[in-house]
This record gives sequence, structure tokens and C-alpha cells, in this order.
Amino acid sequence: YDLGIAAQRIYDFAWNELCDWYIEMAKPSLYDAGAEAKQNKLSVLVHVIIDTLKLLHPFMPFITEEIYLHMPGAGKTIMLSDYPVKKELAYKDDAIAMQDVMDLIHNIRNLRAEMNVAPSMKTNIIVRTGNPDMVNACADYFRRLAYASDVTVVGKDYETPKGCVSAISVNSEAFLPLAELVDIEKETARLKGELDRLTGEIKRAEGKLSNESFVSKAPENVVNAEREKLAKYIDMKDKVQEKLDSISRIAEN
Repeated sequence: YDLGIAAQRIYDFAWNELCDWYIEMAKPSLYDAGAEAKQNKLSVLVHVIIDTLKLLHPFMPFITEEIYLHMPGAGKTIMLSDYPVKKELAYKDDAIAMQDVMDLIHNIRNLRAEMNVAPSMKTNIIVRTGNPDMVNACADYFRRLAYASDVTVVGKDYETPKGCVSAISVNSEAFLPLAELVDIEKETARLKGELDRLTGEIKRAEGKLSNESFVSKAPENVVNAEREKLAKYIDMKDKVQEKLDSISRIAEN
């Protein structure tokens, strides 16, 4: 009877797996592939969406009924349909390998976001992996979702290339040439400027908190807010310094 947990699990599947991943991965086949591949993707999508609606129906009865009635092959009402039954996963190894690909794409996107790289800026990606067949099969997903201009798949014995930043998953590592992502000199100057700004903020906050008059006379919430600012600025400075050090090391190589 943990209904909240049940609802959260269904929400996570619908939002994070079905919408974020499968529908996005299916789009090339829906728009560009031949009739057979398109029909295959549509059949899977319809099946999964209908079963997802059935899972959601006890929590959202009216909207799921309305959507269900517009689905191909639907019955007269979702209320009289069979509730989905748990089935053993038929492709466990493929599911594990696919999860690794998804994690790697997710981490590449995070890496690009941290470096302020625009989605329009595509780059070559080298993937060192223990699942070369799966990564090769998913090359189009890397191009579409990880903004790769090209994907080269190599084995685990491949030597780490110089001048690259990397994103990792459990069984794979992606290398992105730094020079293709950012102007190293410009990014270094930007990070140094941010470092100077944060250093100034830290000094200002430390100056306030070391002032006995401020600490004793200011309201407690104001003093606490200043302490929180100081902790935040110190954390931000450490992260900027880490990025600066990383870029410097890669540039030297």
C-alpha cells in the first residue's frame, strides 16, 4: 500500500525512460527510416504507451481514459482492459549494455554543459568500451543526443588520447577533443576572471564575519545568510579552480 512510491516509480519510468530516452531515440526511425523500421518503432511505442496508461490509470483515471481511447487498437474503455503483468526481461545483457550507453550520453551532455558548450557545437567522440557492438549500433544516438559529428569506437586497450576531456560510465569512456569544444585561451581567461571575482566575494564575506560588531549586532538570520554565502563562494571557487587546472593539464599535453 505504498501508493506514493508506486506513483513515483511509474512517473520516473514515463518521464525519464519513455519520454527522455526511448521516444527521442525512436524519432530518426519515425522520420527517416524505411516503412518496416518505422512500423517496428510505432508498434513498440503504442504497446509501451498503452501499458503505461494502464499503470497510471488508478492514479489518474480521467486523463488516462481520454488518451487511451485515442490510441490505435484500444478497447472501448481502459477500465475493462487487463492490468499489465510483470514479465521476465528477455534481453538482460542488452539492457545492461544499453544502460551503459545511456549513462555515457548523459555524462557527455553534462560535461558539455559544465564547459558552456552550445548544442550547435558538434565534436568528434572516441568511445573506449567493453561493448563495441552496442556502441556501434548506437552511433546515431551519440550523434543526435550527444552532439557528435563522428563516433569512433575503440577497445579497452586503446591508449588515452592527449588533449581530450572525458566522460565515463561503468563500462565505457568517451573522449572529446578540448580544442574542438572551446577556445582554450578564451576559456582560461574567463575562468581566471571568475576566480578573481569569487576570491573577492570570499574576502568580503570573511571581512564581515570577522567583524565583531557585525556578528554581535546584526540579526541572526543575516549572519547565517552571510555564512552560507561564504560556504557557497568557497565551493564555487574550488570547482572553478578544478576546471582551470584540468584545462591547463590538457593544454600542456
